Amino acid sequence: MFAVIKKVSCRFVGETGIADFHRCIGHGFDDVGEAAWVFSSEVHGRGYAFEAADAAHRWFARQKGDSQTVCLIDPANGPSLAQAARLGYSPFW
Repeated sequence: MFAVIKKVSCRFVGETGIADFHRCIGHGFDDVGEAAWVFSSEVHGRGYAFEAADAAHRWFARQKGDSQTVCLIDPANGPSLAQAARLGYSPFW
């Protein structure tokens, strides 16, 4: 996971990355990297989350090649679902 710090204020505003959280959900989830992001409400809607998550995905691709990743999002969390779609994810059950 990477910390996201605003340059101007040096304030921590969130984190993002791709990790192995050992969730034991099953094949197709546990055996690939899991993308995650969480950001302070002060930066919601300003593009910070996408810019940081996109950079984390590009970093992961340089490290691991063209590896599959997944993310786990509450279906009621519309902004994160939109972020995931923008990053190229699609729902699976």
